[in-house]
Amino acid sequence: MLRTNPSLFGELLQNCQFVIATMRGEPLLLLQERFSWMNYQYDLFRLDPRTGGQVPVCRIIRQWTFFAITDQYVVQLFGPAAHGSAAVHCTGRWPNQFELRVGGSPLPSASVRKQIFSLTDTYHVVVAPGMDVLLFIGIACAIDRIHHEVEDERRRRERRE
Repeated sequence: MLRTNPSLFGELLQNCQFVIATMRGEPLLLLQERFSWMNYQYDLFRLDPRTGGQVPVCRIIRQWTFFAITDQYVVQLFGPAAHGSAAVHCTGRWPNQFELRVGGSPLPSASVRKQIFSLTDTYHVVVAPGMDVLLFIGIACAIDRIHHEVEDERRRRERRE
């Protein structure tokens, strides 16, 4: 994952843009964050290798609730990614254990587990056969970025108090 709009000020400026690329640096999936006060959203786009155009794939939104114990996410699918379902259902507790299910499937389309006892955030993402690997890795990366931004904002508020 590579940041495509670097800033002299690091992460202070919001609305970063990332790409998931091949080992040769060829961009495959664009992740565009749209953060504003208490609103955290990512838009994912496939990049057409012939034209370089952006094809909308999905939108990930963190839902803000007063009583939620853990973060709640809504994933809306667009175009061919929808596969007959316009949503991916997220269950579990981010970042420790999380499952993503397309439509009403009883089996997870992907599962994300955080590795315990690691010096850096390390996740294991398992994608079910026949599922779009790039899509689910993109969703997991977007949710991770949102989670970290929410935690950073919480720490900034606590320091001000």
